[in-house]
Amino acid sequence: MLSVMPSETNRIEYKQCLTDDLEKEAVAFLNCPEGGVLYVGMYKTGEPIGVKDIDGDMLRIKDRLKNNVMPSCMGLFDVAVEVMIKVTFASGTEKPYYIKKLGMSERGTFIRVGSAAEPMPVRMIETLFAKRTRNSIGKIKSPNQQLTFEQLKIYYESAHKTLNQQFAVNLELLTDDGRYNYVAYLLADVNGMSVKLAKYDGTALYEYPHEAVGVSEWGSCNFMHSRGEVRSFLQSAAEFWLSEFHMDGLRMDAISRAIYWQGCPERGVNVNAVEFLRQMNQGLKQRHPDAILAAEDSTSFQDATKPAIEHGLGFDYKWDMGWMNDTLDYFKNPPKRRIDEYQIGRASCRERV
Repeated sequence: MLSVMPSETNRIEYKQCLTDDLEKEAVAFLNCPEGGVLYVGMYKTGEPIGVKDIDGDMLRIKDRLKNNVMPSCMGLFDVAVEVMIKVTFASGTEKPYYIKKLGMSERGTFIRVGSAAEPMPVRMIETLFAKRTRNSIGKIKSPNQQLTFEQLKIYYESAHKTLNQQFAVNLELLTDDGRYNYVAYLLADVNGMSVKLAKYDGTALYEYPHEAVGVSEWGSCNFMHSRGEVRSFLQSAAEFWLSEFHMDGLRMDAISRAIYWQGCPERGVNVNAVEFLRQMNQGLKQRHPDAILAAEDSTSFQDATKPAIEHGLGFDYKWDMGWMNDTLDYFKNPPKRRIDEYQIGRASCRERV
């Protein structure tokens, strides 16, 4: 004969069956210092009645707690079977916990008061959130302290703003001891951060396995254009921008690094990368004939803007970084001083030619 359990308390809740307020009860226990236990298949009196679909309900409980509670409570609860279903909650370390769809508010955040789950007051929510401990990237020291921010300055100048000498402090790019943090590292001109397709399973998948050609001068990994997976990924990305976002065109960066091994003409042409660019641009032009395809390339490679059908790369334009920078420097000057800058620009152009 099944024994009767103790009455509901601050740490014990009984449910006759799995109900819509599972997340509410879970959040309340996670926000309590002692945690708590939820029984499914029990009368409020503590008498067991059992569960018809134990396996199904257990899966539903795990799935709902995984997807509907924020921050993640994975590892903070355990589901067991004792005729009824017993869900044991530990006290969470990232309080306040809340129901995802209702947000961190009085409607979505709860705490145990007596034997009930009650809305958490706003002041308590704010206090718990302020005490939350997490490893913020703003507190992690940058692996490189010799950082430059020219691209960031250009971005601000394009918005008619200037980065002053205190920009690192104002943008919170420093740790408490005055060193550059990881946010600064990610915003710097050069860092080793690449989209983590690189060595996704520990081996080279999208990139070359050899350091000599596998890593660029910026610390990011070079795509292995001979692989079908790489071609499909890059072609799909280009097609997505044009078809879904209706972009007028695409500017492709560092094309010289694709044409030549490591961007060095002396090391020879990367035939697979050249063939990839040709096929991709030809396909994009067939589907989007009015799209502008520009190659950021300052090398002397002859066929960048030659049609793909004529064995060129199929770009419409070459984007010369030196010319761009000269032009921006020219227009930054007041009209009366531009003639001097124009002469400098002409000289620098002759040197590059």
